[in-house]
Amino acid sequence: MTLRIALAVFISIAALIAAFAFFIPHTNQGSEEPSAIAPSPITPEVTLKDSYTKGSHTIAGSILAPTPCTSVTALATVASGTPQTISIEVLMPPDTGICIQQASSISFAVSARAEANAVLQVSVNGVTASTTLR
Repeated sequence: MTLRIALAVFISIAALIAAFAFFIPHTNQGSEEPSAIAPSPITPEVTLKDSYTKGSHTIAGSILAPTPCTSVTALATVASGTPQTISIEVLMPPDTGICIQQASSISFAVSARAEANAVLQVSVNGVTASTTLR
């Protein structure tokens, strides 16, 4: 009788250990992915130099990119108003190639015909940028 009880306890403990080893590692492998918290957009810093000659603004700028391989393009549009507004949209898509992860200053330039007192507004990938005029 004691042998039967000992055998039953041994089999029960072995079954519990086997169940634990099988089910516990697999509990987090369901179809649901853990929710990732989206990072808040960082306000990019853009340095600008505006040269005005005969009705045309030439705006040279630089932006700190995450890698030296990052491509930067800029587009300028002029909105009427008093004073006129030159909106500069800087596009800096994520780098998809292999590149050293070192922040680098990337230059760009745009031209726009506007009044001498036109106001500059800059956005990077749709986020309003803080600007420093040189």
